[in-house]
Amino acid sequence: MHLRLITATMLYLFITSTSAASESVFDRWLSWDGLSASFTQFEYDVNGTLIRTSEGDLILQRPNYALWEVQTPDPQTFYATAIGVWHYDPWLEVATFHSNESSGDQATLALFSGNKSVLEQRYAVTETDDQLSLAPRDSDSQIQAIRIALTREGYPRSIEIHTSLGHRSLIEIVNTKPGHFPEDVFTFNPPPGTEIQ
Repeated sequence: MHLRLITATMLYLFITSTSAASESVFDRWLSWDGLSASFTQFEYDVNGTLIRTSEGDLILQRPNYALWEVQTPDPQTFYATAIGVWHYDPWLEVATFHSNESSGDQATLALFSGNKSVLEQRYAVTETDDQLSLAPRDSDSQIQAIRIALTREGYPRSIEIHTSLGHRSLIEIVNTKPGHFPEDVFTFNPPPGTEIQ
């Protein structure tokens, strides 16, 4: 459950629509259209103990598409579009769809909307140097805080997510390459024998 929440939040963070470039850190975050990269994700429990490390690749295409592929230690893939997110676990041969409308975290939906004014309504946004910090204004949000460190170009270098239960995830992003990717890259086609839940 914790991994799904963090991954869904990551996908929604990335799929924000573009905005005119300026000197603002927030605007730099919104300035790029698409990218591919590799990531390492570190998950910590409430005591700050590292409980899981995973690695994989991602492809992002604004305004509505993301592919988040965990390769190790437990392969799984998340396909995000404007209507929702498919989660596929090849080991269990199970796929689950979560529509954007059914999500309970409205602050996360605001991130997915890509509307800067809505984002600012849902989050208290602060900027320092090359870092963007977001705190949900909804006290019932499962996400407590998000910190995004950016490159000069506005690409994510790292993203840190703190949950209301005291867990923390740190995602380090490397080998970032800008690009434009077709919609079919983000289309989930269940392999034969997949159980749809």
